[in-house]
Parts: sequence; structure tokens; C-alpha cells
Amino acid sequence: MDESPAYQFLRSLDALSQRKMQVRCDHFQQSVQDLSASILAKDFAKIVDFSADQLGRWDAEWLFSPALTPDSDAAREKEAWAAAWETNSNVLMEVFPALSADLKRERDLICLRRVMEKRREYNRGKPLTEFTRNVLSRVGLLLCRIGLQSTGHFLYKRALFPPNTVGRANYGGY
Repeated sequence: MDESPAYQFLRSLDALSQRKMQVRCDHFQQSVQDLSASILAKDFAKIVDFSADQLGRWDAEWLFSPALTPDSDAAREKEAWAAAWETNSNVLMEVFPALSADLKRERDLICLRRVMEKRREYNRGKPLTEFTRNVLSRVGLLLCRIGLQSTGHFLYKRALFPPNTVGRANYGGY
């Protein structure tokens, strides 16, 4: 049985997700545009999830780059993936409008997960740094819950991003 190009494309997304690779957005989005007429609306969920995952991967790459020399390539890709997510999620939301808030929340959680994975990778082999991160993040979250948001966000930012990174300098919160 021959697989349609759209089905092959969707399967390739699974393979890329398994490899945990960063993908350039322009090639991806061009493929989506070329195949959009033959992709069922329900299958756009896989495209939206992949877009969110790539947005998170590129966002983490940018946030962990040095503040003095930010990774401009990662910043451009992050913006491109944000636009791709928006475009592709709109296709899905046209068919399933009630999904809007859930899709945005899932995107934000995926992005946060990628940032946290990047931090764990950064802390690998540094037990004291990991311990400090854990304590600061828990205290930061607790302070946010009891109404001390600015102090809580400050501590959480220190826990999440290493010194002298874009994330530490520019963190807006998740």
C-alpha cells in the first residue's frame, strides 16, 4: 500500500520528535502549506503539537544563550515557530473552536518543559547547583502562591536560568 505524501509527512514528524531534534521552520512550514489540502483537520493536532515542541526547543536554546551574545539564529527560529504554531493552530481551532484555551495552555506547558529539560541538562554533574535550583524554585513558587509574586518570580528566574544568560536577563515568566 502506497502512503500519501501527507501521511508520510505526518510520520516523519513522529520520527523527528523521537530524535528530539531542532528543525528549521521554513522547510517544515513549506511542507505543511504544500500538503495542507490533503491533511485532515484532525491531523493538524499532530502538526500543532510538533510546532509547540519546536517552539519550546528553540526558545530554550535562545534563553540559555549568553546574554552578551544572544543566539540570534535561535531567536529567529523561535519567532518563526511561534508564527507557525499560530497559523497551524488556527486551522485546528476553526474546526474545534473550544480547543483554543487548551491548545495555548498545552503550548505553554511544552515550552516550559523544554526549558526545564535544558536546565537539567545544564546542571548534569553539578549536584550543588541542582540542589540550589530545586530549593529556589520551590520557595519561588510558594511565594507566588501566597501573594509575593515579584519576589517569587525573582527566585524562580534565578532557579530556572543560569547566570549571564538571556533567560536570567529577560525572563518574562511562564
